[in-house]
Amino acid sequence: MKTALGVIVSLLLSSFVSAQSDTSNSRYALTFGISDNFTLSKFHMDIALKKMLENSNQLRFFISPSIDTYNSSVEDSVLVSENDLKGFVLGVGTDYLWKLIKKDGFIMYGGSGLMFSFTSYSNESSFSNNKNEEDRTGFTAGLRGILGTEWFIRKNISVHAEYLMYLSYSWNKNERKLTANGQQLPIVKEKSNALSMTTLVLFGLSVYF
Repeated sequence: MKTALGVIVSLLLSSFVSAQSDTSNSRYALTFGISDNFTLSKFHMDIALKKMLENSNQLRFFISPSIDTYNSSVEDSVLVSENDLKGFVLGVGTDYLWKLIKKDGFIMYGGSGLMFSFTSYSNESSFSNNKNEEDRTGFTAGLRGILGTEWFIRKNISVHAEYLMYLSYSWNKNERKLTANGQQLPIVKEKSNALSMTTLVLFGLSVYF
């Protein structure tokens, strides 16, 4: 659904844009993108440098920070419940992009890339005299595929929408501290590996120079 929405919005907006897309003299571009489910407590973004190649394709180097925070508290005459989640992911990688369609100020492109990321999550929850503290760190490596649309609002400025699909493998280490009725239980340490496929929609801006 997100894929179709991103492509449809791109096509509709491009029909209303009267712009030039001559970037033949540009060798680089700075790109900023943010996920479609952006909130003040949860977001994912890409900051990238693109290099234009002689065959009009592009090589893109990116940094992808993500933040996820959540806090809730419930208190009444019987019990007190609290939950505090903090998560951070920092990814880096490179993409190779090629043009699929180019018409006036509108471009549709595809691409593939490599990515590597570090993850750090902490979650603390309590219920009356019981408490659960969990810390997780990990590394992820994998591939990503890109399908995007770009349209130029100025000669050297464009906006874009991208659909990304990730295929990745992760290595995680968990440490859990449990307290039951005021007494701390032995610390539980776990290691896990996982293969996963995820998708993401980004909207952003590029400045060519």
